[in-house]
Amino acid sequence: MERFLRRSGFDVTGASSGEFAWKELLASDGDFSLIILDLTLPGLSGVDLLGQLRAASPSLPVLLLSGYPFDTGSLPPALQSNVWFVQKPFSPKTLVVLIEEILG
Repeated sequence: MERFLRRSGFDVTGASSGEFAWKELLASDGDFSLIILDLTLPGLSGVDLLGQLRAASPSLPVLLLSGYPFDTGSLPPALQSNVWFVQKPFSPKTLVVLIEEILG
């Protein structure tokens, strides 16, 4: 997905775990326009990372991914703002269209 998004013209920073993603976000000084986050991550879970993201940057858009059905309405109310969800598998084109829609 990372390579495909780069080829599609997006500037991408990948992370292999929730902890690494959090460190990248802290070091970024707000350079991210969108976070794409799998709900099932090694170590820090996607929902836990979303909670940290919301505390640090309440308006940053987040696209959640999972192979399991998920309803963003099941998140605590404080985490529901600016959150989208797409269930895997999805086509690369679907992902690009959704990202473009989120970013406006």
